Amino acid sequence: MLEKKHKVEFRDCDFASRIKMNVLFELFAEVATADALQTGVWREDLQGQCGWIVTKQTLKLYEDICLGDEITITTQYMKPSAVIFPRYYKILKEGKLIGECFSQWTLFDLVKRRVVRPKSVGIVIPELTEKMTPPERLMPLEEESGQTYHVRYSDIDMNGHLNNTQYIRIAYDLLEMDYLKNHRLCELSINYEKEVPPCTALQLAMKREKDTFMIEGRQEESCFLIRLTFREAHDHD
Repeated sequence: MLEKKHKVEFRDCDFASRIKMNVLFELFAEVATADALQTGVWREDLQGQCGWIVTKQTLKLYEDICLGDEITITTQYMKPSAVIFPRYYKILKEGKLIGECFSQWTLFDLVKRRVVRPKSVGIVIPELTEKMTPPERLMPLEEESGQTYHVRYSDIDMNGHLNNTQYIRIAYDLLEMDYLKNHRLCELSINYEKEVPPCTALQLAMKREKDTFMIEGRQEESCFLIRLTFREAHDHD
């Protein structure tokens, strides 16, 4: 199990002094990359040829992460299938579990733009027996699209597509500032349905049921789905 310590700084936070969720998921990606290199499930000589991409994630957050907090993120992988690689994260503050994230990854050929089996590129996946609760499967919305988002230079990562953390930023930008000021995130689930390349025009649809928001990005078909569930800021404080 690999861990990363992080002190939340000004640049990590939103206007309410809470960590931005896209920043938290960037920390997940950093610890996952370090763990993959350490365990041999990815090698630097594969750079530009193939890379691990996340397909689903579910975050459960039990306590706010705020400016000045010192957190520790741990990660470990669970029992894989032929092409699905589950990874589990814990978020600790002062030794207390304040969040956990369940994610699924798959190996992607960056040249042919398709999923490949790890053994086809010489990656040996360790034998594991411990299973992980799978991230949730979200269903597409029936709502009409309300806004268009144009994927730009700053959204694209080294795999040549919209970075997984930027989907979360796009979703948050659809929410009202007053609502975010007075509510705290409890759970975030995201499904990455289709690769989103540069210069794509995404049609965004949103549905709200009380304190749960479903957001979908489409380009002819569904590209991503996000569900955000909040609670009032004063509850259980």
